[in-house]
Amino acid sequence: MKITDYISDLLYAHDCVVIPGFGGFVSNYAPAKIHPVNHTFYAPSKNILFNARLTSDDGLLIHTLSVSKGISYEQAKQEVDEFVQACFHDLTQGKTLVLEKIGRIRKDLD
Repeated sequence: MKITDYISDLLYAHDCVVIPGFGGFVSNYAPAKIHPVNHTFYAPSKNILFNARLTSDDGLLIHTLSVSKGISYEQAKQEVDEFVQACFHDLTQGKTLVLEKIGRIRKDLD
């Protein structure tokens, strides 16, 4: 299982998932809706936002990774750190990060 899969799974149960040193994903619940003219039903969902300022480790992602994989907290932290380094590398190269089941992230123009 990839780290993005863990993040996606955690977003179902939590409103915020922080990737230490990178940023946090914040989910906002969107209730079901019915379009009044088209009579189209829209199922409830979550809107996902990314906040680059949420970088402090809350332990959720690393703990989940550690328990799920049966590895130490330090090993899980190392995997997350490597993931963060790869993300920063891609972003500095001008690439768009495609995080399956979550969304896309690209670097803002300064």
